[in-house]
Amino acid sequence: MKKDNSFEVVRKKKMKENDCLVKKKCKNECATISETEILAIFNKYWYELNDYNRKRDYLLSCMEKAPIKRTYVLHTSNRSSTYRYFVSVDNVEKEVCRKFILSTLDISEKLLRYTRDNKIDLYVSKHDNRGKQPSKNKTANVIIGNVDRFIQMLPAVPSHYCRGSSSKKYITNDFNSLEHVYRVYIEDYFLDWSEVCKTMFNRPKLKDTDGCDVKFKKIRTVYFNKEYLNNFKIAYSFKHNDDNNIILDYKNVSITENRSRSKLKNVEPKQLYFSKLPITETKYKDLKQLCTKKTIPDKFHSEYLEIPFKATIRDELAETDEED
Repeated sequence: MKKDNSFEVVRKKKMKENDCLVKKKCKNECATISETEILAIFNKYWYELNDYNRKRDYLLSCMEKAPIKRTYVLHTSNRSSTYRYFVSVDNVEKEVCRKFILSTLDISEKLLRYTRDNKIDLYVSKHDNRGKQPSKNKTANVIIGNVDRFIQMLPAVPSHYCRGSSSKKYITNDFNSLEHVYRVYIEDYFLDWSEVCKTMFNRPKLKDTDGCDVKFKKIRTVYFNKEYLNNFKIAYSFKHNDDNNIILDYKNVSITENRSRSKLKNVEPKQLYFSKLPITETKYKDLKQLCTKKTIPDKFHSEYLEIPFKATIRDELAETDEED
């Protein structure tokens, strides 16, 4: 298979024409081997040696390292040895040339050189590791599990017209398109943490990592991570630095350390809404004005200005008493 997922048809292996038999100028014993014996060598390699490693071991058995025959005084070379090639014909070793091996077995020079250069100390071929390495493009099982849980959580209803003849279910009209579904998966709109909070906080004498009792009534902020529900952070107050930016003094709380002997129920947050809830147009204008006056720090402007709003939304909160 190619990189673009298309398939390439590989031609069937067959013996090629051997120049040693045609020209008969080879100094080795290539011309003494008949076509029947050459065919037997070809069939043995491709049909009897079915294993990848056995084929490579056979190629190594046909090679023998030997010193070079001629040296030149005027020119130095890094090549200090050469290779001789042999084939077994009726249990008799006959020396042949490299082209005879390549044409008889229909293999490439690259394959022969790779097998020769990657042998191990026992003079057997290197183990074939193709297909045994983890794929770089494979999606992790954790991500597949998260996607599966998300799909199971989507609101699905049976078809109104064919529910009698089909068991298929369809997503409700809460979603406008597949892009909408993808945005919900990526951004995790408004998860319902009520059950998670009940599981975590309905435990007496809960302590933080400093060994202090958790003061539930004074908690101002709680930070959860859906990947680690047994660990969360709490903050009792808001602090400001010199740039008037909010600093949260978080304290870590571990449910596992506080209740190591008890069995914790694994509670996951459920999807509460599938899109951002709009606010009133008046409230949006107030937030925009606070951003313009720099009352809201600059780093939070994009978060507030991207909040959807509608003129038809009613403000459910009571009017603030200015005297208070």
